[in-house]
Amino acid sequence: MKKYICLNHGECNWADEKPPREFSLPEGEENVCPNCESTNLKEVIPPGPPRGRIALIASALVLLAAIAWLIWFQSQPPLKLNAEMNCETGLITLTSTGGNEEPITFSADGLSLGQENNTFKVPRNRRKGSTFTFHAEQSGNTVNTEYTTDCPVKKLHYPPGPKEEETSQTTVRPAATWSKINGSDFCIDDCVVEYTEQDNLGHTRVRRVSNYAKCCPAEN
Repeated sequence: MKKYICLNHGECNWADEKPPREFSLPEGEENVCPNCESTNLKEVIPPGPPRGRIALIASALVLLAAIAWLIWFQSQPPLKLNAEMNCETGLITLTSTGGNEEPITFSADGLSLGQENNTFKVPRNRRKGSTFTFHAEQSGNTVNTEYTTDCPVKKLHYPPGPKEEETSQTTVRPAATWSKINGSDFCIDDCVVEYTEQDNLGHTRVRRVSNYAKCCPAEN
């Protein structure tokens, strides 16, 4: 039911009261003052809470929500990141424990994703002794872990090639046969003759023979 005050000051003692007297009127009846039957009325609007009180209540609600979220967050186990490698496929798979139910984003420095968002492909030449850093992010919280590859190095075995037959490097040359070239003999000194010889391979040489009778001077 609405409430009113009378504004007929000077003639209505209800209007002259301080504060003015409030009264209610039945629904459907004419809005007149029961004391002076004046129609100079004003509806009383119920006052709302003060603005300062509203701000205080709102701040309290926000603080309570923050406290509740902090208590819930601290009750969750911390997020941990683990890495494991399959040396046959060359894939490193990341798994996590703890944290909350929010999605997790995985990443790695210097590696590309595999077929899943938590697997990473390691090149063949980095599967032994290489260290990689991995990251997991959840609800704005990021954790890191390092992993050093330690896959066994496979030695390549090549089939033996065909055995080369040993070949002799010794060349047998035929013996030289020397013979004097006709017309090449000359007496170059007393009893000394010089002539040229040639072998069956075409080589030549000069020969000198001493006490050659045909070159000795005749005795008188």
